Amino acid sequence: MSFDALGLCGPLQKAVERAGWITPTSVQQQAIPPLLAGSDVMASARTGTGKTGAFLLPALQRLHLEPRSAPEQGCRVLVLTPTRELAEQIDAETEVLASRLALSHGAVFGGVNHRWQVRMLGRGLQVLTATPGRLFDLVDHRRARLDAVDLVVLDEADRMLDLGFLGDADRVLRSVPSTCQRALFSATLPAEVRALAQRILRDPVVIDDNPDADTAERLEQVVYHVLSRDKQALLEAILEARRPARTLVFAATRERVERYAHGLREHGFAAAPLHGKRTQAKRASVLEAFKSGSLKVLVATDLAGRGLDVPRVDLVVNLDMPRTAEDYVHRVGRTARAGEAGVAMSFCDPREQPRKRAIEKHLAQRLAVDKDHRWHLEARTPPKKDSKAGGQRKVRKR
Repeated sequence: MSFDALGLCGPLQKAVERAGWITPTSVQQQAIPPLLAGSDVMASARTGTGKTGAFLLPALQRLHLEPRSAPEQGCRVLVLTPTRELAEQIDAETEVLASRLALSHGAVFGGVNHRWQVRMLGRGLQVLTATPGRLFDLVDHRRARLDAVDLVVLDEADRMLDLGFLGDADRVLRSVPSTCQRALFSATLPAEVRALAQRILRDPVVIDDNPDADTAERLEQVVYHVLSRDKQALLEAILEARRPARTLVFAATRERVERYAHGLREHGFAAAPLHGKRTQAKRASVLEAFKSGSLKVLVATDLAGRGLDVPRVDLVVNLDMPRTAEDYVHRVGRTARAGEAGVAMSFCDPREQPRKRAIEKHLAQRLAVDKDHRWHLEARTPPKKDSKAGGQRKVRKR
């Protein structure tokens, strides 16, 4: 199927072509027609499957075909997203797709001075991407209004739940006009998200893109049973053996992120930390270096890592097992995207076994265990020296 077959207008087709998109992804094929027709939509689609385009393209077409000025301090299309990084990424994609439509757009989010955001909103925007907390701060101070919204999109709804923002999102959705079109996108659909969808959506078209089966053959998932104190050494051995172009490493806390990143740098790896306490400028700089390939290893918390749009991440490493199965899905979703192959490794300390079992239950499959390393818990006797390997057995390349 082509983008032309989806009924997109000429300017959007040209913008899509300029962006390098050749054919619509599965979720785009399923979501764009009902959104163009004015239906509410609830879509389950993993990050990296093109869901941003799935809601932006019909939103922009609606604005193009129904032209009118945006109200001062208001917007016509509102996209809610949980983090600053996601808000900036969606706004950047809006810039690309709306390049031939001359539509005003912008993003508001916390962690920065709000004065320029107030000035931007004062003129009115056709498309506003916002985090719930900052948006309602502006609404409460009468710097933003929601009474002219034609379409509202709740993106990464399950992550909203994880971060405690689902209540704020619910408040936003109850504040927009009752007649406006609504869409909810989420990688997973836990009970709380489904309950919200029932409250806010009217007879929605339900889309389950279910990429798990599609990516199963491209995504290699493996577990290493290792003591927590040996995780850093195992990670360094894997990176030395595999030499991946881009590796995204997840750790549980900011402190552990900093420690792991520092340890990698000490051993000659181009690594940097990414977490919520780093300044916005630092985070943007680190992400740009990772995307360009000058930074080989990015060590991140779940908060910072959610929603990262980085092409061709070869390897994802869970140094600490994710707290929930949903977090696992989001983490490993950073690789094996857009038809590419990828590897997801999880380091499991004995105390983390319950998390591993919960993930396997969610996936309905057992994760393969790699025992071919010197730190495996069932074989902790040091291997015989091998002169060719410098006294240590190399981690097997895959």
